[in-house]
Amino acid sequence: MTDPLIRQRIFRCSERTITIFLIFIQYFLTASSIYFLAELARSVSSGSFFISNLYSYFLLILGGHVFGMYSSIFLEKWKIKSIEQFTIEGQAVLSSKVAMFPDGRKKEKMTSMYSKVGPMIVASYPEYIYQLLSAMLMSVTTILIMAFVVDELIIVSYLISVVLCALIIFKYGKLLKVTAYTSERKLLTLTGALSSVWDNLVIGNTLNKDAWGSNKVNFFKHYRTAKVRSTTARCAVQLVLSFAAFIPTILIVIFLIQYYGVASESFIVLLVALPKIVQVINSMTAMMTIIAQYNFVKGTLVLVDQFFNETKMDDLDKRIKFQEITVAGAPSINASQSTDQWCKSLSEKGRVTIQADNGTGKTSLLLSMKEYFGERSFYLPAMHNLFFLNQKDGSTGEQVIQIIDEISKQKGIDIFLLDEWDANLDSNKVISVSRKLDELVMSGKMVVEVRHKL
Repeated sequence: MTDPLIRQRIFRCSERTITIFLIFIQYFLTASSIYFLAELARSVSSGSFFISNLYSYFLLILGGHVFGMYSSIFLEKWKIKSIEQFTIEGQAVLSSKVAMFPDGRKKEKMTSMYSKVGPMIVASYPEYIYQLLSAMLMSVTTILIMAFVVDELIIVSYLISVVLCALIIFKYGKLLKVTAYTSERKLLTLTGALSSVWDNLVIGNTLNKDAWGSNKVNFFKHYRTAKVRSTTARCAVQLVLSFAAFIPTILIVIFLIQYYGVASESFIVLLVALPKIVQVINSMTAMMTIIAQYNFVKGTLVLVDQFFNETKMDDLDKRIKFQEITVAGAPSINASQSTDQWCKSLSEKGRVTIQADNGTGKTSLLLSMKEYFGERSFYLPAMHNLFFLNQKDGSTGEQVIQIIDEISKQKGIDIFLLDEWDANLDSNKVISVSRKLDELVMSGKMVVEVRHKL
């Protein structure tokens, strides 16, 4: 089960607090402008004109725009901070999960989630909160001012609309959540397949290219179907919410017009405020639509939760065929031994060479040793995208030597676990790298290598 504090750590930051504060100020100023607009209408209808009301109206509108600009800026800061925190939490979850390394499917899926889908989902949540608060504050503050300057019945109409919309959301909320989750799940599968484009196209093998292309077509088809269903459900609910929000308010406005009569001062105020009344209906419709999307957003956040849950690891020893592995430079591995027991028997100095046929678990053995020795060891895969501080361009052999040099300079690393480092080297480069490894051994290090050839 996901730690509930993870979400809090991802989204809680000073940028969030500042964004919410600025949104409150923005819509308080915007709603307050209605009062001065109504006062201006009353003064004109009574034969007088107070320029101060006009100035106040414009200043409040301008102030709302200024605070709105800064709230948008801090929203972006909040999103970036949340994405950064998501990557930090992801690092903590993935770090040193050695047994997961050989699992290609899990690697593809979790890499896609960590680097693509996850950041998009995380960024969408602050955006959702921003839109929800904006629509809510626009509706609530404007409604309160409207009731004060126009008529209390306006509040009644809005309350009826809210109740109707709440019933609609309650009825269809689960549908939105399920369709949203399914859509994002299909997107995750699609992006995982797309991330393997390099190997399947660049090499030029027709078999791989056709198989990858066929899977891509199917994944796009499944994602398209799920996305259309999700969007259709969301738009249908939005349409019903629009009717539920508009009808009660329109009926109340028509009643008030007939009640006041066209010659009254109240009618003029109502007429002046009518665009704002419609604007409130629109913002309230947006608010209820956004609330309805909560289950949609919640459904996507479930994928983030699952990312932090999918770190269950298999026992590496189960993948190793100990009886088929040959060891030189160290005690042989007994089939009845575990990797931990064998590691305890090592002197932790010298050069140990491991050989066996493909599929016997040589890589799993090295990874199991990495688990056992922890930070004292460094595991270098045969194929990798590992980052190094001082790596420069050069031949494959030169790069291997550069990498080993950099590793050897790190404090606390005494054990080198090298997986088929010679797989892509010519005989001269193999000799050069092998001499470098002998130097490490002479300095008191232990080198454990899986050799492609001797």
